[in-house]
Amino acid sequence: MELVSRPILTDPSRYGTEVAGLIECGEGANLIVSPYEVPDSMSVFWDRKSQTSGIRFTYIVDEPTEKRNLSESLHAEIGRKSARIYSLVTKYSEEANVRLSNIVLDGFSRLEEMSSSRRRTPGRADHSGINMNFRLVKRLLKSNASRIDNLNEELKAIPT
Repeated sequence: MELVSRPILTDPSRYGTEVAGLIECGEGANLIVSPYEVPDSMSVFWDRKSQTSGIRFTYIVDEPTEKRNLSESLHAEIGRKSARIYSLVTKYSEEANVRLSNIVLDGFSRLEEMSSSRRRTPGRADHSGINMNFRLVKRLLKSNASRIDNLNEELKAIPT
């Protein structure tokens, strides 16, 4: 049986109006974050049957996803076309008293390492996961780490 927490709303308008500076060839440009890249909410889940725990993100639109392993214990569901992160899932272990937020953020570090070592092919879409959505999700996870861990503990405490 899968248990899902109440959602953590993210206020997409806050992130959608942020402007990021980009400098290429000595010229500056401003980029406005698309509201399609910003999760509307995130929720923590725990599946007792498969002994997995993780975080799901919802967006304005949904799309088919594919699984990508970030580490031995963490995988992500990433949008096939957009490379948006839809979920981060880890195996739950009674012995490992590691917080869910730490597991997820460590996996993000691994994804960054994998992406920086990958050679890019000109003219091909980069689905390595390092994009504006990746940066926003990482910020959301860092700023909500304690809430994520508290929700995860609440779900595990619910009797079966």
